[in-house]
Amino acid sequence: MSATLGAPTCEQLAVAWSAAAWNVGPPMSAATQPTTQPTLNAERIHTLDLLRGLALLGMILVHFHSHSTSPGGAEDLIRAAVWRLVETKAHGTFALLFGAGFAIQLRRADARGAPFALLYLRRLAVLALFGFAAHALFGFNVLMGYALWGVPLLLIRRWSTCTLIVVAIFSAISLQLYTLLFKHYEVAVHGPDGAKAAIQVLRETARNVNAAVHEASTQPDYMPLLKARLHHMAWFCSQPWFFLPCNTLALFIAGLLAVRHGIFEHPLAHKRTIVAMMVFGVVA
Repeated sequence: MSATLGAPTCEQLAVAWSAAAWNVGPPMSAATQPTTQPTLNAERIHTLDLLRGLALLGMILVHFHSHSTSPGGAEDLIRAAVWRLVETKAHGTFALLFGAGFAIQLRRADARGAPFALLYLRRLAVLALFGFAAHALFGFNVLMGYALWGVPLLLIRRWSTCTLIVVAIFSAISLQLYTLLFKHYEVAVHGPDGAKAAIQVLRETARNVNAAVHEASTQPDYMPLLKARLHHMAWFCSQPWFFLPCNTLALFIAGLLAVRHGIFEHPLAHKRTIVAMMVFGVVA
């Protein structure tokens, strides 16, 4: 879950950096080559390249559509359709590719007996720095979540497929579970009216924080906008959804499992699985 700053369509474009930053090829045959060796063209998994290109194309479409229409009437319906059918799917594809990139890096390192954890954590630290800068300077808050939830992948990378599926399902419904438990807690402690008031305060705070950023973006000076974005970032990183895995970790795990079972490398052999994933993606 994210709180949008400015045009939400631009936000997911920043994710392309994180998806493209991970080498996505099969294990290299030369054990003496360094772990950070770029993937050769013959070693690439072209299915992943196609998915990355489609996701980028979707984000470009969403971005230009957002800047070429105005609110109201049929444009709102078109915008909702683009959001549901293009932007959210492209965002999910980037998260899937992140998990796939992690799995392939791990596989290549294992094939050489090379250390992996420190290199991976260093890359996540760099990604977090990019995420901080992107949120503070441009209002895009995706990369910080990627850097945060990329860490658990390191801890669960050896778990069985069944266990990872359970973790992915729990991650996907974690926000809904938290919301349900929070409402029941508020009702139990403060009563129905007190719970409604508490939820209303949270919503009003979110509106005020986002409104401050929007107002700052309409004036010519950059420093007030930077201050408003930093305030938003402090608020955003203190919200429950920032500490819940949600769909981010679920899609990371899906990408990891897809590499583990050769779905990207041999798509024709996994047609049923791919069709099921496509149907689930459309419904979701």
